[in-house]
Amino acid sequence: DVKLVEALDNAEALLATGVEYEQKDELLGSLASVRCFQRYMQSDGQGAIRVARRALDLLSKDDLAERGFAMLILTLSMQMTGDIKGAKSVVYSAMTDQSTQGEFGATFMTRLFNTLCFFHWTDADLKNLYLAATDSTNLGTQSELWEIVSGAVHFQAAAHYHQNELSAVEGDLRDFLQRKAIANTCLLYTSDAADDMQCVD
Repeated sequence: DVKLVEALDNAEALLATGVEYEQKDELLGSLASVRCFQRYMQSDGQGAIRVARRALDLLSKDDLAERGFAMLILTLSMQMTGDIKGAKSVVYSAMTDQSTQGEFGATFMTRLFNTLCFFHWTDADLKNLYLAATDSTNLGTQSELWEIVSGAVHFQAAAHYHQNELSAVEGDLRDFLQRKAIANTCLLYTSDAADDMQCVD
């Protein structure tokens, strides 16, 4: 999106003026977490990896949502460039990092499970996709992170859908489509379309 790129450019230019203040690194990290997504969407895998790592270096340990997003893009970008082993290692290392196990650790952990869902989905690994989605659903439900649960249920349904288990898809999505917390409009649209297919079948 041109406007997003322009906004990122303008924000980074303002932060590069040399003015120092307490939250400068945190703001630069936030911008980098968005910029790495831009690089990924442009199929610039190496660029996305570089910027995602910068975001993770700059963001504080308690910026769990943004760190989780940067981790997602880092993992998918490594997968894009063919570093499958490295991509998995990044996620599993983060899951065992004690510095992310604090009061809000579930927020970050569910995002790591979400990262695995995207990774396995892209890799067409339906068995591990379903396992990661189930773990994310369970942890998200325990922690009342309903937006995360919505995304996880979508991936559970996707695993069933790609195996032509259409009755299971309907069961997965019945509650999902009635939730107020929907991860994003793309998930809602694709889930609604899959549910319609089940009804026609």
